[in-house]
Amino acid sequence: MVEEIHEHFKDIKDFLNFFKKISTKKNLLIKSVLNKISENGIYDPLLEIHYSPDVIQIKSENYRETIKASKLISRTRAVLFEYKCLAKKIPNLNSYNNVAIYAPEAFTPFSLYMRGIFPRFLGSEYGISPEQAFPIPVEDLCSLSFNNETFHCVIVNDVFEHIPFINLKNQVLPEIYRILKSNGVLISTFPFAANRYETIIKAYIENNIIHNVTEPEYHLNPVTMKADSLVFSILGWDILDISKAVGFTDVYMSFIMSARYGILSPLCGVFVLVAIK
Repeated sequence: MVEEIHEHFKDIKDFLNFFKKISTKKNLLIKSVLNKISENGIYDPLLEIHYSPDVIQIKSENYRETIKASKLISRTRAVLFEYKCLAKKIPNLNSYNNVAIYAPEAFTPFSLYMRGIFPRFLGSEYGISPEQAFPIPVEDLCSLSFNNETFHCVIVNDVFEHIPFINLKNQVLPEIYRILKSNGVLISTFPFAANRYETIIKAYIENNIIHNVTEPEYHLNPVTMKADSLVFSILGWDILDISKAVGFTDVYMSFIMSARYGILSPLCGVFVLVAIK
């Protein structure tokens, strides 16, 4: 049985054609990966540290959000897996001591992990006062304080769904593009509507009032540790065209499954957006 899948898709048609071929064996793939994890444990994608089966936590069948080992879960290991692959072709990403990385998270296990590896990693928080956050910077993705071309890489883990879609298109992606150096890369995960082109709008803001289009959905806020982060949208494949319209020259969705690195989802693979300036 296949132990690793790493495919790049530039549109929904290519992905659906691919998924049609594996859909009949999807459950077997998932079972095979879980069996390998239970037998052999998993490895950290960057450091190649081994985690034995007895220290790995799998708390639900939403494997994207679990398979926890130390500070990482399935989807954050997918981000690191993709980063490592990109570092092989983008030299600036390969020097861990010199690469400048920004992520809009500072109190999460992922940000703590990154600070331990990358001396120039910078994480920020949002929605709290600078006094509460000190010495962590407080940043708004719609209006970042950084100079143009500051970072080699921006990593956004499951944040885009909590931003009003109009802001994501008109403010957030242009801001990320602005602060990236030439050949810089955005790597991002988010709940993804893999079977449709158009983003699903679940809520929007008009005249400073939130309007829910569907039943409100909330995710855990890592600052408050409460489920109070409203989901505004579930992104579709249109995010690729939006990213290209901003100016990114190479944009694709990476689909990753790996028994060795404990990367899995209910679809068998985890989606990671990659956009290179």
